Amino acid sequence: MRRNISQRLRLAVVATASLAAIAAAVATPVQAAPNGNASHRYTLVTTPATWAAADAAARAAGGHLVTITSAPEQARVAAISTGFEIWLGGTDSVIEGVWRWVDGGKFTLISEDQRTAVARGYNNWAQSEPNDSGSGEDCATIKTTGEWNDIPCELTRAYVIEYD
Repeated sequence: MRRNISQRLRLAVVATASLAAIAAAVATPVQAAPNGNASHRYTLVTTPATWAAADAAARAAGGHLVTITSAPEQARVAAISTGFEIWLGGTDSVIEGVWRWVDGGKFTLISEDQRTAVARGYNNWAQSEPNDSGSGEDCATIKTTGEWNDIPCELTRAYVIEYD
C-alpha cells in the first residue's frame, strides 16, 4: 500500500513537471506577429516537442498549431520562425494521404496510387513531398527552407501557435 502511494506521488510530480514545462514554453513567446487580419496572431515556441505535445500545448494556450492557407501567411510564419524547422497543424494520421489541418480543413489529397499529390487550396510541399518515406510520416513541418515536409510525429520540433 505504501509503495503504491509512493508510485502515485512520483507520477503526479512527473506529470506536474511536464505540464509546467509546457506552460512555461507557451507562456514565454519568442516572437509574435499579426497576420494582416487583426483577429490572428502567432507565437513561436522554440522548446522542441512531439507533434502531439505541441498540439496539446497550443490548445492549452487557447490557440492551435499554425495552419497556412495562403502565400502571405506562409511568408509571415517564415519570418517569425527563421532558423527553426517547425510543426504545422497538418496530419494524415487518420487516413494516409488525406492531409487535414487541425481545424478540420483538407489541404492535400494523395491519389490512390500514392504517387500524385492533388492540391486542395494553398500548399508549399517540397518536391516529391509528402511521400510517407519509409512509412509513418504523418505530420507536417516547415523546413528551414520554407518548404513543407512530412515526418514522423514522434520527432521533436519547435512550433508556432496561431490564435484566431
